[in-house]
Amino acid sequence: MRINDVLNLKYDNCLEKTQSGWYLVAYISKTHVKNHRIPIAEEIVEIIKKQINITMELSQQINNPNKYLFISQRGSRLGLPPNARSVSAALNRLAAKINITDNNGEIFHFKNHSFRHTKGVELINNGMNLLHVQKWMAHFSPEMTLRYAQILDSTMRKSWEEVMKAGIFKINNSTGKLEKVKIKDIENQDLIEWEYIRHNLDAVRIPLGFCLKPSKIECNHQLNPCLICNNMCTSPEFLHEFEDEIRETKKQIERAKALGRIMWIEKNQSVLERLEAIAITLRDGKIHHKAGKHRREYIGEERENGK
Repeated sequence: MRINDVLNLKYDNCLEKTQSGWYLVAYISKTHVKNHRIPIAEEIVEIIKKQINITMELSQQINNPNKYLFISQRGSRLGLPPNARSVSAALNRLAAKINITDNNGEIFHFKNHSFRHTKGVELINNGMNLLHVQKWMAHFSPEMTLRYAQILDSTMRKSWEEVMKAGIFKINNSTGKLEKVKIKDIENQDLIEWEYIRHNLDAVRIPLGFCLKPSKIECNHQLNPCLICNNMCTSPEFLHEFEDEIRETKKQIERAKALGRIMWIEKNQSVLERLEAIAITLRDGKIHHKAGKHRREYIGEERENGK
């Protein structure tokens, strides 16, 4: 939430419990959203309940007529919540008191909106649906939410280095074979390597390379749909190509086991079983065609009519 919306919470209606859990309820002033609900954990509920009790004990009609959760007890803002500037000032006093520093060793300077920005980035980078983040943060449009769709360079670098320790492979354009990539050879390459190491891609081998679709998206064409198509017809002359595919798929499974990529193992194992079943037929000198001879040749009147 924006700091102003937090400061304008009302103690008599800011908490709501439903069958699915607790929500914080607020009016979002910037986008004029009434009764905006944000899911919160039990720990936060207990903190808010304690604040409600404190405020109710201190509140009277004269000093808190609007039932604000956070209320000024004296001064020019008597009967009103603290202003946003006083919150950031308190945080910065705390930073100086206990020596909270930035990456350069300087005393960190807090900005209230940074908390909201950090939470937005965290939600998106942890895989929350963009539309859900938009609703969660009460953004007026998806474009506002897209500003949070980023990952800090320092965080990305750290994650990347951790994954690189386990190894990463790509196809050698000259030999057509897979080879392990060295960090120094990849650190300045395109975004696709960075996306790979974020653990949200299948990186499953396909006949001409790899499919790098997000792992949560299903694809019926990812693993060579020809292998399960009734119209695929192949003969013993292609046995050599099938044996090459079988060897390469087995290598992929072994690499996946070494990296702990369960989905990669399962999908390549499925491909391997299909390849080996067809190879058995070809080794027997037979043609593989699920639809059978009647689909390969014209028969009866069809042959006579040339259909």
